[in-house]
Amino acid sequence: MRGGGMKITGILFVAALTVFALSAPLRAQEMAFEEAPVHHYPEIEPSYSLTGGYWLSNFKGSRAAAEYYYLEDSPSFGGHVIAFPFPHRIHLEVDLLNEKDYFSDLRYAYKDLVLVRAVGRSLFHNFNAITLVPGEDPVSINGVVFAPGDAVTADQTESFGYRASFGEVSLRLKAPDYPAHAFVKAWYMDKDGGRQRRFLGGSALFNDIERVSERSRVNWLTTDVEAGVNSHLGPVEAQYSHSEMRFSNDAGISAFDYSTAQLGPTVYRDCAGGCVLPHNVIPELEGSTDTVKVHTSYTGKLVASATFSVSGTDNETSLASADYYLASGEVVWTPVSKFTSALRYRYERRDVDNPDSLPDGFLNFPDFTAVSGIRDSISADINTLSLTARYRPTSRMTVGADASYRHIDREDAGAWGLEDSTSEAALGASLRMRLSSKLSLKARYRYKAYDDPAYNTQADDSHSGDVSLTWIPLSRLTVFAGYGLTKESRDNLHLLTEGIDVGADGRDVFRSRATAVVTYVLSEDLSLTGSYAYWESRVEQDVAYGNNGDPLSPFLDPGVEYGDNTWNYAASVDYSPLEQLALHAGVSFTKAKAGFDPGIAPALQPVSLGSLSRLKLRETAYDFEARYKLPEDLALGFRFEYRDLDEELENQQNPEIQDGTAQVYMVTLNKRW
Repeated sequence: MRGGGMKITGILFVAALTVFALSAPLRAQEMAFEEAPVHHYPEIEPSYSLTGGYWLSNFKGSRAAAEYYYLEDSPSFGGHVIAFPFPHRIHLEVDLLNEKDYFSDLRYAYKDLVLVRAVGRSLFHNFNAITLVPGEDPVSINGVVFAPGDAVTADQTESFGYRASFGEVSLRLKAPDYPAHAFVKAWYMDKDGGRQRRFLGGSALFNDIERVSERSRVNWLTTDVEAGVNSHLGPVEAQYSHSEMRFSNDAGISAFDYSTAQLGPTVYRDCAGGCVLPHNVIPELEGSTDTVKVHTSYTGKLVASATFSVSGTDNETSLASADYYLASGEVVWTPVSKFTSALRYRYERRDVDNPDSLPDGFLNFPDFTAVSGIRDSISADINTLSLTARYRPTSRMTVGADASYRHIDREDAGAWGLEDSTSEAALGASLRMRLSSKLSLKARYRYKAYDDPAYNTQADDSHSGDVSLTWIPLSRLTVFAGYGLTKESRDNLHLLTEGIDVGADGRDVFRSRATAVVTYVLSEDLSLTGSYAYWESRVEQDVAYGNNGDPLSPFLDPGVEYGDNTWNYAASVDYSPLEQLALHAGVSFTKAKAGFDPGIAPALQPVSLGSLSRLKLRETAYDFEARYKLPEDLALGFRFEYRDLDEELENQQNPEIQDGTAQVYMVTLNKRW
């Protein structure tokens, strides 16, 4: 390419010189050609900054009032470096709020031949610590007797939570003067800390039941590394990649229980002398994937692409394995600029295998006796065909339509009481329209129909849609409003009690959401923002229970209603009264309630499922920030947040949520060069 360009340039130069010589031969001999100008990269001054400060916090009651904040005092640190010493480009940003919460971003490039990006982030997740306190007298709930002293309690002042760290590193290498690349991507997530585990201990549903609360160690690491190459290969572009995934549980098996002789109607194992057995085991996983992607180099009216992928995953703990095969293709046709259509086909094969039995002493527990007759996992073939189209009749309007068909064939589904096959058909439509120069509209509708749905949560048919308006009546005023809903219905449910189908009628679901945001820029120094959001979910379906342990006469509770509602109101103001001073203040108020119909399951009175499930929360949050510029490129910053979580029902039978308040303060000093 470079040699051809030089030949063309030389020919043009000789031609121009010949014309000039013929028109002015004498002057051509006397004149000297000026040297061509030399181009230089623009000089960009590097910039640096350094921030130091301190993070202060305190709380009262539950730490969940600040669920994603580290509630311990800690120094903070930050800074950035941006430099362009061509051909190098460097960008580094670090923001360490406290010892558990940080953000970092490193970008480096050498010309366009080497590109490096590394992004890291961490946060702390707080959990409630619930103390299990038995009553003074034995209490019977649904046939289970809790005697004084049964509960193993956790210290309510003990903190439960873990730090979640996640990030991505990528490297791309480009061949000089040729469209070929090699790349490596690595992704990870690390969770480290402790959580409270609550369960019914002893011998499960047989005897010697205890309510147990214990600390469980969390030390989980997930990694995914991908390497590959891509290049132009004549009329197509192709890419091959290989990835390796690992999930390791370095905490090991941290949940086990002491079980005594089981006196139920069926004796699963002989524990007359007592058995120590594991439960809630977190498995270790590993897997790999090979992927080939191909698409045409031509970008005209007809473009095609295809993807082929083979992957496998092994459960190192349970000895189960799964293989996945994927083949997909797409053809995009654009006969005119106003119309685009795409036809897509996707085939998936899932081969899932598990051992038929587990040996004595499984997972190194000597009391674990052999288990046989394990049901085979479900494998499946999935075929999906979809068609989408988009048409722009005018510059103000775009309409779209889509249709899809999905069919699943399952193997070994009968052993699990599932359908051997399920089909799903869907139709959709969308509209984007500029109603005027100040008002625009977006709308979408989708219909789905299922044939032989496998799970009770799947509908026979569903309708969903949403609409939004953006209005800019003034150059400084923007209004957004949106509403969406989903309706699902199911005629018959498969509810089993001791293997007997109780003949439940159906399930109806209604979900809706509404949002509104108003932003008003009063001046260059003052802006206001207000928002409102509402979410609602309602489910009505039959629920089945065993009737006093008699499987031949199950109890059916018809038309049980469950609902949850959430409202959020928020407002904020940004104000800069002085050139060197910037202020921000905001408030957010959230209300939520959830629960079953209070009359659910009268057979379980006086303790009903409805009373156990009711929840009513109120959360209020305030935040304030100030930044003041000092001489010598210094800046002083201050941040304050206050959060209040209130469980309004104070439901003693559902202590999952506890009241709490938390405050966070942060003072920083920043220097720029």
